[in-house]
Amino acid sequence: MIIIPARLESTRFKEKIIYPIGGIPMIVRTAFVALKTGHEVVVAADDLKIVDICKSNQIECILTSKHHQSGSERLAEAIQILGLADNEIIINVQGDEPFLEPHVINDLHCYLDSLLRDFKTVPLSQTPVLMASAYKKISLQQARDPNFVKVVLDKNQYALYFSRSLIPFVRENPEEISYYGHLGIYGYRADFLQHFCSLPIPHLEQYERLEQLRVLHYGYNIAMLEVESHSFGIDTMQDLQCALQMFNVKEEEY
Repeated sequence: MIIIPARLESTRFKEKIIYPIGGIPMIVRTAFVALKTGHEVVVAADDLKIVDICKSNQIECILTSKHHQSGSERLAEAIQILGLADNEIIINVQGDEPFLEPHVINDLHCYLDSLLRDFKTVPLSQTPVLMASAYKKISLQQARDPNFVKVVLDKNQYALYFSRSLIPFVRENPEEISYYGHLGIYGYRADFLQHFCSLPIPHLEQYERLEQLRVLHYGYNIAMLEVESHSFGIDTMQDLQCALQMFNVKEEEY
């Protein structure tokens, strides 16, 4: 199942989640992308305005609390409302990724399913990988931008660290190495997501404002899948203008 967390308020781009892109609200565009995968899609919203917009576009949407601190907490509530099984694979697609390619979602689902195939009835403590995400190669210029979250990997393709800073820092010829940009998509077993949300927030997560650092802080692995993608999250109006140009969406349409 794909669940899309959607929060109405945002500091850098007012009510961006319902901002029309090519005449279609952002959250609806994101949901339409997710539906192309063939998986069931549910939007977990914090405001009736989002619920009404989704339902008017035949998208399943449930209302969750306004008081969640992260999208993962919103997903955890959605899992409880929907009564999903502990071993259900959940794909978390960020609501501000309206240009994410459907194949990226399907590739991540297949990747995590293959990792968990022999562990679906095994307790969390005995499962080597409980979460997966995706990354793509980015330029040095993008890697220097704090709006692009970077990830470094170990030899097993597990995440070592995520940061808004430039990582790794290369003393000489930094343009000659590959930098990896993290995509706003996660996959987990439903019971792990519930467990994750019960863990205290560590300092590193507070410093970077990256909730995936909580997973690493408590010693869990995040398996990383390299994908081909042109998508990026829409955090500001400038991001939207770049996306409109990149994906050839005409401004007059919205």
